[in-house]
Amino acid sequence: MNFNQIRLQSLIAGCLYFFCAVSQAAALTESTQKADAPVALAATSDALPLSKAPEVFYESDPKSWARVKRIVPPKYPEAMLKLGQGAVVDIEVLIGKIGFVSQIRSVTSNPNNLQLVEATRAVLQYWTFNVPRSEACVPIESVGDMQLIFEVVNGEGKISLIHRRNQDLDVTKVKSPKMLNRVAVSEVIQEGYPREARRAGAQAIVYALLTVDHMSGATLSVEITHMVTPTGYEKKFAEAVMPGLTAVKFSPFPSKTMPWRNCISVDYVLRGESRD
Repeated sequence: MNFNQIRLQSLIAGCLYFFCAVSQAAALTESTQKADAPVALAATSDALPLSKAPEVFYESDPKSWARVKRIVPPKYPEAMLKLGQGAVVDIEVLIGKIGFVSQIRSVTSNPNNLQLVEATRAVLQYWTFNVPRSEACVPIESVGDMQLIFEVVNGEGKISLIHRRNQDLDVTKVKSPKMLNRVAVSEVIQEGYPREARRAGAQAIVYALLTVDHMSGATLSVEITHMVTPTGYEKKFAEAVMPGLTAVKFSPFPSKTMPWRNCISVDYVLRGESRD
């Protein structure tokens, strides 16, 4: 069976500074953000013109797309615990472009238990998912198809998560080679957080396509492809992210005969630190 069973306890994690989907909804919601506005800003080196479109790789592992990234488990019903009863809850949701559930399509349990279904529906708004990206490096909506397995082991309730295969995703997409200077680039990007945006509590997710030299692994050019941020801060975040992205360096890829492109996302996330 090709299912990937994951213990819920291992899924509860905080935000990463860099290259992850924002797991705090406070300042980023799809209903209030300018989601698809192109940003006319690019940094380019003296790279030679390419005879054909370079192959696109992805910093976010395509195998993880449409899978749960952070979860808040539902409460195991006390009545079921006392009786030692288990159940299977089938879940189908629409995942929005910033990784939150935008629509609950279906939640059913076997055996049928309304309390269990309602408990599961109540926590889905807090789940976050790994967001798929197109070849143009733009986040796309996807469907999450999962099962929660409720079982009683040694008198204690245990909940496990199973992801089912998403037939709509392109499984031929490939994760990019290793980034060699991730920590240094992350520091540059976070230190460049736009002051005006920080003071206003504005956060952002910036998507970009990097053209990378296959022999040296150095970034030749950067194209901002998509941004999620409050209106009015697009240019500030685009300018702020450029010094870090132009410095990105990957492992050389000599088996390639031409530069390749890497789809990358950068998070600007505030976590209670000073806004001065």
